Amino acid sequence: MQDYSVEDILLGIRNSNSDVLEFIYKNYYHQISSFINRNDGSDEDAKDIYQDTILIIYQKILNGNLVLNCS
Repeated sequence: MQDYSVEDILLGIRNSNSDVLEFIYKNYYHQISSFINRNDGSDEDAKDIYQDTILIIYQKILNGNLVLNCS
């Protein structure tokens, strides 16, 4: 599996690149899901939050409002 830089990931989200979106899912979804499940959320909650997060990042990239404070 290819490794992506932060810039590659942001560009991939902006362009709806399926390889980048799959990379994000495979590398980060489990962490998000585990956190939500530990805090009384369901698997469905985790899926919804994950999808909403990607959508918000996409919208912020398009609007030029995305501010990253950490890696």
